[in-house]
Amino acid sequence: MFISLRTKSLLSHLAIVLAVTLVVTGFTYHLMRRDYLLQEERNLTLLAAVITEEIDHLLSDHRNILERLAMTEGVEAAIQGRFTPLLTAYFAKFQKDFPILLGIDREERVRMRMVHGLLIDSGEELAERLGVQAARQTSGEVVIGSARLCLRTGRPVVDFARSIGDHGLAGALIGAVFLDEILHPVQWAEVGRRSFAWVIDEQQRVIGGLLSEGATPFLPLEEARKNLIGPRDLVKMTAIPRTAWSVMVVLPYDAAMAGPVRIRNLSLLLALTILLVGSGTAYLLAARITNPLRQLTAAVQQVSQGELKPVPELRVKDEVGILVASFNQMVENLRRTTFSRDYVDTLLHSMNDALLVIAPDDTLRTVNRRACTLIGLASEELTGTPAATVFGPPPTAADSWFAALRTEPDRSQVEGALLGAGGRTIPVILSWSPLPGPGGRVDGMICVAQDMTERRQMEQALRFIAQGVAAHTGEGFFRALVDHLAEALQLRIALLAVSITPTFCRALAFRNGSDYLDEMGYDQSLTPCGKVIRDNMVVYIPDNAGGLYPKMSIPGLQSYLGVPIPDSAGKVVGNLAVADDRPMAHEPWKLSILQIFALRAGAELERAASERRQQESAAALARSNRELEEFAYIASHDLQEPLRKITVFGDRLQNRYREHLDEQGHDYLARMLNAGARMQRLIEDLLSYSRVSSRSQPFAPTNLNQILREVLTDLEVSIDQSGAEIEAGELPTIEADPLQMRQLLQNLIGNALKFHRPGIAPRVQITATGERQGERPEQPHFWRLGVRDHGIGFDQQHAERIFTVFHRLHGRSEYEGTGVGLAICRKIAQRHGGSIEVRSTPGEGTLFEVLLPFFQPDEVTR
Repeated sequence: MFISLRTKSLLSHLAIVLAVTLVVTGFTYHLMRRDYLLQEERNLTLLAAVITEEIDHLLSDHRNILERLAMTEGVEAAIQGRFTPLLTAYFAKFQKDFPILLGIDREERVRMRMVHGLLIDSGEELAERLGVQAARQTSGEVVIGSARLCLRTGRPVVDFARSIGDHGLAGALIGAVFLDEILHPVQWAEVGRRSFAWVIDEQQRVIGGLLSEGATPFLPLEEARKNLIGPRDLVKMTAIPRTAWSVMVVLPYDAAMAGPVRIRNLSLLLALTILLVGSGTAYLLAARITNPLRQLTAAVQQVSQGELKPVPELRVKDEVGILVASFNQMVENLRRTTFSRDYVDTLLHSMNDALLVIAPDDTLRTVNRRACTLIGLASEELTGTPAATVFGPPPTAADSWFAALRTEPDRSQVEGALLGAGGRTIPVILSWSPLPGPGGRVDGMICVAQDMTERRQMEQALRFIAQGVAAHTGEGFFRALVDHLAEALQLRIALLAVSITPTFCRALAFRNGSDYLDEMGYDQSLTPCGKVIRDNMVVYIPDNAGGLYPKMSIPGLQSYLGVPIPDSAGKVVGNLAVADDRPMAHEPWKLSILQIFALRAGAELERAASERRQQESAAALARSNRELEEFAYIASHDLQEPLRKITVFGDRLQNRYREHLDEQGHDYLARMLNAGARMQRLIEDLLSYSRVSSRSQPFAPTNLNQILREVLTDLEVSIDQSGAEIEAGELPTIEADPLQMRQLLQNLIGNALKFHRPGIAPRVQITATGERQGERPEQPHFWRLGVRDHGIGFDQQHAERIFTVFHRLHGRSEYEGTGVGLAICRKIAQRHGGSIEVRSTPGEGTLFEVLLPFFQPDEVTR
């Protein structure tokens, strides 16, 4: 039976393609299915380990915090019911870590309950037995209880417990943490619908992770598996250290096999496409293979011998005819290309970038004019030389540059370097691509090199600009500034000077090559610096600077560039200049850099001047304080000595010569003694006022209840004589100066006893209320101390006047005193970071309120 060549070609092609496609597709699917399952199992194992580590880290953080709280001084006393405000404030700082914090005594009663940083009355209710029993069994270690629902919030929580005292005999400290804050790492484990994670507790309940809709909290594991996990799904479990919990990560089997199934389907589709295309191609090739191929073969042989002649037109209207037409077009193109070689050479040599062609024997075949200029050698010197002479040694993994580039034929924008004449290194950006040759082989590698020398210089200049402008202030700043300026501009000399007089400058920093001079004075009228400062202008001398200014003390100076240094008001205070022993080309970027440094130098000069003024003010204040101390010394010794003599001799005159004085003499003598006594009290009160700051004591925890008892003991005589009634509430313990707190209360209570209504016994009320200044929780708490009397009162318009030294609202004949006590009270309140206010109504009484901080800031002197 006769079978045509076309039919044979078609049938054989179909058989081969079909067999190969089926074998490759089946084998590929089998391998990919196995590899995908192994990879997904490794991914699940890694994911479970990561989630476990995250949860263990969060649990450890809460353990450490509870351990720290349990070891805090005063916790054992707090659990016995003696909880202090200071401990409350300290525990409130950890409200984000433990929203609920319980203190349980040895009888398992809740004696302390803090919810979100607030102390709540706990009553005498019994605590859950988890805290005390579990904590006692661990002998001082933090234990984690079972997950449960919080009755207050309805959210799942977990308890951390730690015993207090030896073997938990004093009780336990229990902190509740919302479970979702600890188990949130299982949420990010969800990747679409591919995988999900659960956290299982010791009771085999799902306490965290993805659950089906309508599932209740703490769903049993077996019930959850029925709803969400199939028999072929991939499951990995990892135990969480130091707990009875574990992490389960699940990947559905369909999701794991999605990749292989998709690739199998694509492979079958591709095989079908190849089969169809191959069948059509085989049919056309078999139908078009005819005798004209011999004619085309003969014509090709003629072209290969150098005869660029077209093939005679064939009458065949098929692929062979098209091939012949293409062949004829190729011959015509070769003819035109042969005569345009000069055009191609001109184009290559006009490129701004260097071009080098590496032949298969690893020599340079072609270089353009820019490559010769960049490397510094002629074309004849470069052509034919090994590529290593320009590119350096080839990579260690390759024997030659051509072999190295051949393995990566399409790379571009790679930083490298070329070796130039004289051994210099030229930074470049390299791009290379293959040069195709006959038969599909690579006939060479084309390398294009972009010179990066100027760019590297600009980058280095920018680095020096950043370093110079950001230099530290203070000592050594100006030297660092001129140093970075000279390096940025690559010049030998850099100078920063300030103007002292119209003709005299003082250089704060001067660099000449590697020599530095921090302080130097010179006559600016003999240098271009004078023109910079006098005319407030940029002075640029590109060449012959030494000839224009022959009296300059810098020999060999050729070029100069200087700019004025302005202050914040625009006034010129000095100049910043650079110079060199070579001519300086006009480059605007150098002037910009110099002006940036000048602005920074002006700011530093102003800062230094401001610092000097502050130091002078501090010195003046110190002198004033010393003078005040000297005055206090004089007042306490020199002024009191003659006053004591007046008093002593006045008493002697009254005792010995009483009978020799008439009534007027007795009156004069009494007035003299009374004036001396008033003078003595004035000096003592003035000394007390001045010593509030000069002889103060360090701040320390001060129990105001104890201070009040001591003050009332000192005023016992006045209280008994006036029949006063003292009502005092519970006062706080604050950080304060104990002596000054005693002085403050004694002055306020003494005033309340003194200014009472005639015939009515004084009634004094002492209270204390806590309050917070501002909304931010980190701001300090304050206590408002109130001292209220029901005495004579005064007009509110005099409220500010009574705190002024020596100001009185009543005459000395009505009420004794010097008018200094309330001024001392205000000064004490201000020293403690507080204030004092007064409200009064004539005939009804007066209320003094002193605002004092609970804690003193760390920066206050202690």
